[in-house]
Amino acid sequence: MRHFIYLLLTGLLIMAVSAAIGVENAFRTSSYFAADQLMRDTSPELARLRSGIESTDIWLPHLSFLGLAFILMAFAAVLAAVGERLQRLGAEVMAGVPRRARFPLARRPESLPLMWVLAGIGMLFTTASLLASLFIGSTAYSLFLNPQVRLDAAPPGSTLLLELARVRAAAMWLQASSFLGLAVLLLAVVQGLAAIIFTLRYQRVVMPMVVDKLTGLPGMAEAMAGDGPSRLHWSSSGRGDELWKLS
Repeated sequence: MRHFIYLLLTGLLIMAVSAAIGVENAFRTSSYFAADQLMRDTSPELARLRSGIESTDIWLPHLSFLGLAFILMAFAAVLAAVGERLQRLGAEVMAGVPRRARFPLARRPESLPLMWVLAGIGMLFTTASLLASLFIGSTAYSLFLNPQVRLDAAPPGSTLLLELARVRAAAMWLQASSFLGLAVLLLAVVQGLAAIIFTLRYQRVVMPMVVDKLTGLPGMAEAMAGDGPSRLHWSSSGRGDELWKLS
């Protein structure tokens, strides 16, 4: 369970850093738009300020997505630990049951290894999206160091316009890539829940059958759970022939 704590803390730390950077970028954006239109279009200093804003706007959301991905990974790790713990508890309970009343243990749910595969794929998408956004962000920083008047005056097919098109297009598909990674991680969490449900359902079916075998009376488990006057008592003769007795 310790790795769950590490994953959760890493995710929360990344989210906190993203929030702090977002606040700082908001102040820079406010300072930029406080200037008049002519200054924004011609001033090299404001162009430098804008380049930082545009660059951060590209990669910052993907940093937040990565933090959320770590948090979802932490949830998946908890679900996996709960599922495995339920399996171990079932094995311990069955080991204490007389051999004649034992049933096979529930097999390891297939959704559990699938969960880790999906979680790895989701983390791969979100991490790759962040790395790609950092590269595109550096391109955007260099691009927007040019004042707006220079970008407006660039002829068709020029390097500036080609870079501008590449930056705007990349921002679109990077966002889709990050959302796809989060969707796969959510699917991994669902698989973890499915593993727990599978184990609980198996134990819910098997345990009444164990009780029926111990008592030799079909339906005894239902009598245990009923609201009638009947009650079950456990008795042991000390020779390993423990029995449920109904009174």
